[in-house]
Amino acid sequence: MPPLGYRSGVLRARLFGALSAEVDGRSVPPVPGFKTRSLFAYLLVHPGPHSRVRLGGLFWPDMPDTRARASLRVALFALRRTLDS
Repeated sequence: MPPLGYRSGVLRARLFGALSAEVDGRSVPPVPGFKTRSLFAYLLVHPGPHSRVRLGGLFWPDMPDTRARASLRVALFALRRTLDS
């Protein structure tokens, strides 16, 4: 059983040219922000579980760990909101 609040569906994405995505055949609005789009593309190319510490360090290497993880939370929230719209 999927976790509470989890919505399953078919995700299709195009990484070459302009990044675009569809969920269950429905176009998703453009993902806002360069880092959020980069994170989305990274997660598409590297599926599976990822450490938040590692992702924070990868995308925000010049920030302290706590700020990098906070930025990751903001980016993931924006990505989820975009994919659910």
